[in-house]
Amino acid sequence: MDLAGVDVLLSGSYVPVVGDEFIVVSVGSVTNKLDGPDEGDVLPFNGVPIKIHYTSTAMFLKCGTLVVSSTSVRVNERGTNTFTVKLAAQPLSVGDCN
Repeated sequence: MDLAGVDVLLSGSYVPVVGDEFIVVSVGSVTNKLDGPDEGDVLPFNGVPIKIHYTSTAMFLKCGTLVVSSTSVRVNERGTNTFTVKLAAQPLSVGDCN
């Protein structure tokens, strides 16, 4: 199945949880990819980020787990501090721990 030129539109009221997997296409052979999202891109669905995956025979969406590489970040109170957070699962809350 050639996915070139095909868009994906997620709809419905279900709120995914970690471990949920949605098989969108499962055939003998998948060529190309959807227009827009690449392998590993995150799509929002009802407030939950879901990651897109392609294999040679399938295209699926998976709600994974959040990977944290550090448990704390020290912030210099003078100057500007910029943080980039990439979600791979459930919504993340960021706040002041003090």
